[in-house]
Amino acid sequence: MVAAKGGSAFLPCKEAAIEQNASMCRALCASLLYVADTVKHAPYSPERRSAIESRVSIGDLAPEVFGLYYEACFKMLDGDVDGAGDIIDEIACMPFYGAEELQVHALDHPDIAHMRELFLSRLDLRGEFALSAPTANSVEVERRLTDALSVLRRSLPDLYGEMSVLIRRIILVGSSPIGKAFDGAAVYQLWRLLFLNENRLTDRLSLIETLVHEEAHIFLFGHTIETALTLNGSNERHYSAIRDEKRPIDGIFHAMIVNARIVWAFSLMRKRDDIFTPTELGRMAQIIRRHEFMYAQHKSVIHNHARLSEIGRRIFSDADAYMLSVPAGGRHARA
Repeated sequence: MVAAKGGSAFLPCKEAAIEQNASMCRALCASLLYVADTVKHAPYSPERRSAIESRVSIGDLAPEVFGLYYEACFKMLDGDVDGAGDIIDEIACMPFYGAEELQVHALDHPDIAHMRELFLSRLDLRGEFALSAPTANSVEVERRLTDALSVLRRSLPDLYGEMSVLIRRIILVGSSPIGKAFDGAAVYQLWRLLFLNENRLTDRLSLIETLVHEEAHIFLFGHTIETALTLNGSNERHYSAIRDEKRPIDGIFHAMIVNARIVWAFSLMRKRDDIFTPTELGRMAQIIRRHEFMYAQHKSVIHNHARLSEIGRRIFSDADAYMLSVPAGGRHARA
C-alpha cells in the first residue's frame, strides 16, 4: 500500500489515492464478471461478458457504473435475475471511463437525467433528506466551489492532490426544511461522487470544511476493498458525540477520522494569512476546537468498544499520533 510522506496511513497522498482507485475499479470489474456469469441462464448475449471483460484493466470507472452494479446485485438478491441481467447489459454498453476532470452538475441538469433516480436512491435510502434541485444560481454555486478548490490547491496541495483523484463528480442539491439536516454526503455505492447541499454552503470555510469532511469518507471507503475498518457486529450500536441515536462502530470510526482530518487541514490553513481574512482565521480556531472535542469523544468510544482490523488500527494509530503530537491548544497557534 502506498502511504503518505513519512509513511502515514492517515495523511493525504495523491499516489496512494491513485492506487486506491485502481484497486477499487479492478475489484468492481471482477465482481461484474461474476454477476454476468451468474445471470447467463437469463436472456443472455455472449457480448455481455466480453464487453465487461475487455474493461477489466480500466482504472477509471464513472460513479454510475458502481451504482448500477449494486442495483444488479440487489435485484439478484430479490430473485429478479432477468432484471439483473438487463442492468449488466446496460453497464456493458455504457462508456466505462470516468471524466478526466471534476464534473459538477445540479441535480436537475439534463446531463445526469438518466442517472438521477439511481443517484438519489443510493444516497437517501430511508427518505430522510427531502432533497430537491438547488434553487440558487448554479453559476454562483459553481463559482464558490471553484474558489474553495483553488484555496485548497494553494494551502493544502497534498490534500488537493488526493481530492483530484478521489472526487470525480459533485452533484449540487437543495433541501426542504422538513428534511433531515444535510450539508453533503459521500456514498460507498457511488465511488468518488459527492452530494453538496448549496443551501447550507454559503461561504468558503463552510464549503471547505464539507469538502474535507466528505472526501475523508471516500478516503476511508478506499481502504475497505478486502476488509472492514472495524470488526464489530453490524447490530452493535453506541452513542457518539454528534448523534442523538446510537450508531454502528464503523460510523463512529469514520467520524473520528473525519474530525482528525479537519483539525489537520484547518491547522495548516490557519498559517496562511496571505489567503484568509482575520475573521476567517478566527473562525478556523473555532472549527478546530469543535473537531478536537468531537475527536476526543469519538476516540473514547473507539478505545472502549471497537475491534479494529489491521488497516483500521494503522489509520487510527497514525491519526492519533498526529492529534497527540502537539500540546493541547498548540494546533491553534499560528506559525
